[in-house]
Amino acid sequence: MTFRPIASPALLVAAVAAAVTVLHAQNPAVTITVDVAANRRAIDPAIYGVAYATAAQLQDLNAPLHRYGGNNTSRSNWQLNADNRG
Repeated sequence: MTFRPIASPALLVAAVAAAVTVLHAQNPAVTITVDVAANRRAIDPAIYGVAYATAAQLQDLNAPLHRYGGNNTSRSNWQLNADNRG
């Protein structure tokens, strides 16, 4: 009895090439245009703040917010005014 592979390497390469082509066709290139002069408004001062500042730095910068917390990106939940220290 002779063992024969179910699919030849050429067939496998053709199948992978077809799959890549289909996946690429489903994700067309995206172009984003930003008009920096359109609809200009002042930035809300409530979004400015400082993390890990000293009292002197806060006074010097006139910062409206001093952020506390450990991990700068994931622990603080500003909407609930809570943070996770677990």
